[in-house]
Formats: sequence, C-alpha cells, structure tokens
Amino acid sequence: MNNVIKIDSKIKQYNFYEVADNLGIAIWGGESSLEAIRWLRRSPAESRVWVSVWESGEEDAGVTTKPIDITSIVLATIADTMERWGK
Repeated sequence: MNNVIKIDSKIKQYNFYEVADNLGIAIWGGESSLEAIRWLRRSPAESRVWVSVWESGEEDAGVTTKPIDITSIVLATIADTMERWGK
C-alpha cells in the first residue's frame, strides 16, 4: 500500500482565471470562467486568457500549476457557439 495518496481535506483546489492585455498587464482575475470570457470579449484586441490551479489551506494559498494560455480555446468556443445559434 505504498502507492496510496492521502488527500488533506483542509486543502481546497480552485482555478484562477486572468485576462491580460497585449502587454501582459492584468485586466481582470478571479475564479469565474464566465466572467473571464466576459472580460475577454470587451478587452482590447490581442488580449489573452490564462488559467492556473491554486491550493488554499487554512492559512495561505499558493499556485500549483504554471498559468496556461487558453485564449484559442475560448475564442474557438465562442465562434462555435455563435455559429450554432446563428448570431
């Protein structure tokens, strides 16, 4: 049973989304993917959306993954949705 991993129930993982302009300056950040999409849609061209995973314990929080640029996924999803709904 050496391969058993114990998960500490006091540690919470969550996604943190960030929208940054073309210079890499953060415009918005938070846990809501929907808000990230809203901010991207009203941000300057060439803005990007990043997501990272954070862990939060009883006293402090820390990033557990490097931020990942998901802009192309978000834009493709928006385009597909608009095409499907004829907008």
